Amino acid sequence: MNMKRLIYILSCLLTVVSCAQKLDNSDFIPGMDEGDLNPDQNISGPAAPDTVLANQVKVMSFNVRVGTEDGTDPKDWPARRKSVKPLLTKENPTVIGLQEALKHQLDYISLEMEGYSSYGLGRDDGKTSGEIMAILWNDSQVECVNKGTFWLSATPDEVSKGWDAGYMRTATWGEFTIKATKQKFFYLNTHVDNTGKLAQVQSMHLIKEKVKELNPYGFPVIITGDFNAELSHAMFEPFNEWLYDARSTAPVTDTRATYHGFGLYSTKIDHIFYTGLIPLEYKTINKTYEGVTYISDHYPIAALFELTGSADPDAPQAPGNYGDLTEENFPCDDYNEPPQTGAGYEDMTEEDYLLQ
Repeated sequence: MNMKRLIYILSCLLTVVSCAQKLDNSDFIPGMDEGDLNPDQNISGPAAPDTVLANQVKVMSFNVRVGTEDGTDPKDWPARRKSVKPLLTKENPTVIGLQEALKHQLDYISLEMEGYSSYGLGRDDGKTSGEIMAILWNDSQVECVNKGTFWLSATPDEVSKGWDAGYMRTATWGEFTIKATKQKFFYLNTHVDNTGKLAQVQSMHLIKEKVKELNPYGFPVIITGDFNAELSHAMFEPFNEWLYDARSTAPVTDTRATYHGFGLYSTKIDHIFYTGLIPLEYKTINKTYEGVTYISDHYPIAALFELTGSADPDAPQAPGNYGDLTEENFPCDDYNEPPQTGAGYEDMTEEDYLLQ
């Protein structure tokens, strides 16, 4: 055997070993601890859906970026939407909360995601006009037994703009029963104003009071949304009295930014809060599907929870038990880094990132 042939064979063997090592670490996300903004490797071909057990609930919060229909720009909805179905199919969420979805976007997702039902009202008229903070649920996993929408304003049961908000804002909620176990939980999805300082604070108080009103039996609660603020913001004080943050408390988690503005910004403004459940995993989903680098100007986020009837005093059971919670109580302290600052994001208005 000549030397060139020997070198070629050794080179092939090294390539095979290298590929095998890459596959063994396919779930590793480079730069996770640094809050890396770059999308992960492209997913090609069908991916097996994530497993959600009978006593578990997986929720996703997904700001789809309000989308035009012409598709003349790669950031437009027609250029991004083909990645939605493989993403949602892979993640297999029990419940999904959308933000900024226009009717045609919700219609597209609802049509693509067979086996999911959806609900939401347009914020501008209480019907179909304007952005919809829609919720979708997996019919094979849960039954929606009650649902509704209210406006983040002093007159929440009317189409209205709240306080000093720049835009009308809504919250969409549902009461769900897990079909396999008959366990119940309450879910709410929202999008808080990005400019009105008073509106941000009052919206948090309103959501807390409305959850008490709409969930009188005290079922476990999950709240998702684009809150246009990081967790250090004072607006979250009403939530801190009775809710946990899934990113901070899940034993498997990450520190990635959620809003990136198509690679321009780095800030964590999308959140998942809960009470009465056990967090198992939190993740910021930065994988790419169907060659679409950025599915939106936000990364979707997801959390997996276990519902339990446990009498364990350390298990979160009801609102009002978490006022003394500190970072020292959180598992996985390596991930409790100081919130990042989104360069320039605080000065942005919705017009700055809407498609023209």
